[in-house]
Amino acid sequence: MPGEHTALAALCAAPFPPNPTTLKRGSMATVTDPVCGMTVDESAATGSASYEGATYYFCSSACQERFEAEPEMYASGDR
Repeated sequence: MPGEHTALAALCAAPFPPNPTTLKRGSMATVTDPVCGMTVDESAATGSASYEGATYYFCSSACQERFEAEPEMYASGDR
C-alpha cells in the first residue's frame, strides 16, 4: 500500500540513534571467560561472579558453575 513503508520506517527508526554511523565499532566492553577462554560481551554475558574484588563474566551457566566451584584456580589463570 502507498505510504506503508514510510510509516513502518518511522516506527523502526524510533529506538535507534538519529545517526547510527556515529556508533564506534568495538565500543562494547569485551572480557574473557576465565573458564573456557571465550570472548564475552559484558552486557550479553550469561552470568557474572565476584572473587577477591574482581568481577568475572561467563559465556554459559556451566562455566559460571565451574568457576564458582574453584574460583582460585580460574582467577589465577591456571585453567
